[in-house]
Amino acid sequence: MIALLLRRHILLLVGLMILMVWTGFRFDGLPFTPGAHFSDAVTSHFPAALHLHRSIQAGQGLPIWRETILAGHPFAANPLNKTAYPFQWLAGVFPPLIHLNGMILAHLLAAYFGMARWACAQQMPPAPTTAAALAYALAPRLIAHTGAGHLDVLYALAWFPWLMLAVQRAVTAQERRFFHALVLGLAAALILLADVRVSFFALALAVGYGIVQRRQVRSLRPVGVALTAVAIMLLLTLSLSLPLLIWMPWLSRSGLAAQEAGVFAMQPAQWVGLIFAPQTGSQETLAYVGLPVLVLAIFALMRAPRRHLYWALALIAALIYALGEYAGVWSILTRIVPALLWFRVPARAWLVGALVLPLLAGYGLQVLMDEGRRGGGRRFMILGVGLVSAGGFSAISGMVPAGMAVGLLTGGGLSLVVSARAAGRLTSVRLGMAALGFILIDLLAFGHGWLEWRDEQTWMPDEQRTLAEALLADDAGRIYSPTYTLEQQTAALYDLALFGGVDPFQIAAVAEAVRAGGGIAETGYNITVPPLIGAVDDGALALANRDATPRWDVLARWGVTHIVSAYALDSGEAIRIGASHIYRNPDPDVMALKRTIPDWADGWQGLPEAADVKFYNAVTAFSAALSAGAFVGILILLLLIGRARRR
Repeated sequence: MIALLLRRHILLLVGLMILMVWTGFRFDGLPFTPGAHFSDAVTSHFPAALHLHRSIQAGQGLPIWRETILAGHPFAANPLNKTAYPFQWLAGVFPPLIHLNGMILAHLLAAYFGMARWACAQQMPPAPTTAAALAYALAPRLIAHTGAGHLDVLYALAWFPWLMLAVQRAVTAQERRFFHALVLGLAAALILLADVRVSFFALALAVGYGIVQRRQVRSLRPVGVALTAVAIMLLLTLSLSLPLLIWMPWLSRSGLAAQEAGVFAMQPAQWVGLIFAPQTGSQETLAYVGLPVLVLAIFALMRAPRRHLYWALALIAALIYALGEYAGVWSILTRIVPALLWFRVPARAWLVGALVLPLLAGYGLQVLMDEGRRGGGRRFMILGVGLVSAGGFSAISGMVPAGMAVGLLTGGGLSLVVSARAAGRLTSVRLGMAALGFILIDLLAFGHGWLEWRDEQTWMPDEQRTLAEALLADDAGRIYSPTYTLEQQTAALYDLALFGGVDPFQIAAVAEAVRAGGGIAETGYNITVPPLIGAVDDGALALANRDATPRWDVLARWGVTHIVSAYALDSGEAIRIGASHIYRNPDPDVMALKRTIPDWADGWQGLPEAADVKFYNAVTAFSAALSAGAFVGILILLLLIGRARRR
């Protein structure tokens, strides 16, 4: 009966339902990190889905350009907008909120079933398979990135185990090699299209895994399969790679300094977070994988170090890379290969740990269930008593957050259960169910502290709507805000054009123009344009750029008719909307927006010519059509091969 329940994935359904209810899931809301003012789901993914939905519904096809941010901006060429990702095409059918929430749920399920299939391919029985799959689908990094609105990271991580499974099957297959090459190329393409940054680590791990698997085959045929898969991946990702390559010379990200690219490196002290679940901080530097998961994974490494040598080396490499400049290796690598700077955030290397440690936890549980009575029970008992005592004292005293106490209690509880199994006092079935329970409780408690849903009224309040309506009534052209007072999702909903924006894909000359128009002297890369200088956190935006004096003449050249600020400017009378101030540009020579592509200031240095932009957009449209056709063709081919096999 228990095995039947595990095979039917009842624990997943129960766990996912508890998590969604506990975090306030709602289809008319979007995910946030508790206590955070902003979420990328609201700032970036909602406007992108809305723009795609409106364009498709209006019969205009794939939108290549968008006017609502950064003085007119490439849309389909921007990897953040996910137009090259096949599942994002559903945004053309479903309203944005339904689409985004459906994508979140679908990719959490894909993460679970991908890890379950991969674990099954390692000959794991039901309980260890379920443990690995639950530990991955509810992994702290997946949930924390979802809370921060990093939906592209979630999408990519969902395909990570599928990629590893495809590598294993492609290398070891004795027949249908072309079929496995198609599947491998498709899996690699999906993870690359979902998030370029995550794919860097995923593809590196997959290549190493393929080499390890290749050593067991003693044949050159897997090399041909791999080359075929690479060709398929390149074909399917042309819609991302070609536009990115042609726009790259114009992007501010191309000139990243090592200091700018090395943000969010893991500090050595943050690795304590492997044991103690943090309740605050950045999801980028989150080391926690679940204490029960860590205990089982360490046990697997200790019991079979040679079998798991590749995973141990991968974890060590990811840890060192994630340390960034603190370990020195990242600095050396970026000097040798400057292109690595483009990926930024070294701590993302620990996403490898988010995949590997759940798999190892499954191995660890399998060994414990198979071995029965054995030595070492005393060590587990001592560890369990210590962790339970620490967790119990922490919970009673309130010295640490509840989530951290739960982690200690569940890790200690698992250790005590393992000691009972080693002493022969517990059956393997009960051990498996207890381990699953501890893993689920720990990860649900963690998820509750890092994820919540907020309804539209929260992130699109009446003041934002009133502000947008006032600007529309005043016939606003482009709008500049030194304090991010008119938020990006509001501008998207009301089709207002911002002179600035929040997006990592920036044309360098436009970003420089925004800083010049705002009177901001700071240079260098910043994901927010203009940079919010003086705002030490999200709650202090009203202080941003307080010492900068906007240059109305520069703003006029770019068609900026209004400034919206959280504080008063020395520039005439303002319209007050709540705490916001609206100023009309007094310059008589404000450029009238022509609604051409591009609609930029005449003669501004560093911008591509209009003819070049037209060519870039044509290449973007062509590559999108080519990749979309290739996706459809490969899916049909896979179906035909599968159907022929069944016959």
